Amino acid sequence: MIERKIRITRDIFPTSRTERRFFSGDVLLVTYYPKQEIGVMFTVIASKKSLKLAVERNQFKRWVYEAIRERMLDFQAAWSGKFVFSLKKGVTKPSFQQIQEDINTLLGQKNT
Repeated sequence: MIERKIRITRDIFPTSRTERRFFSGDVLLVTYYPKQEIGVMFTVIASKKSLKLAVERNQFKRWVYEAIRERMLDFQAAWSGKFVFSLKKGVTKPSFQQIQEDINTLLGQKNT
C-alpha cells in the first residue's frame, strides 16, 4: 500500500469535470486532474459491475497501489495532481503484470 497522506479521500475527491486528462491502457483507465500545488495523490475505484466479488475488488486495489508504490519516485518526479485509477469496461480479471505494464506505459507517455 501507499502512504495514507497521498491517497485521495472522499473529502478531497475531484468533482470538477474541467481540466482533466484521460489515459487508457489495456486494463486501466486513468483520469488525471493536474494541480501544481498539491504534489501527487492517488485513488483506485473498483466497481461491482466489473468485479463482482469483494475479494476481487480488494485484490485489484492492492495490486494497483503496489504498482504505484514501486514507481512512486517516477510519479513524483514527472507529475503533480490527482490520479483516479479504475478498471476498463469489459476487463474481468486483470493480472498484476498487466497493471504494472499500464502504469509503466502511463509513465512512459509523460517522459516522451
